[in-house]
Amino acid sequence: MSFGTKPHYAIRQVGPRHFFQTAALAGIGEDLVPLIIDELPGEVVVAIDRVKEDLPSGFPGRIAKSISNGVKRRLRILVSGDQEEFSGKAI
Repeated sequence: MSFGTKPHYAIRQVGPRHFFQTAALAGIGEDLVPLIIDELPGEVVVAIDRVKEDLPSGFPGRIAKSISNGVKRRLRILVSGDQEEFSGKAI
């Protein structure tokens, strides 16, 4: 999956503006993006909890926690719209 007007495939390269660009390219309308972004925090928490419940017994907790923390970090960047924080250094 790529985002934005110049394809970005690595998640650490995808910033808030890329969601607006992608919406415009898809003809969805940029005005819907903030509404979708506003819904994400609650949906992500539910999804993370559901995945944790479905992990096989013995799945390494440190790996699950690392992935969960990474998803939450990216979500904070997206929700804050902080392009500076996005700078590619945070993942």
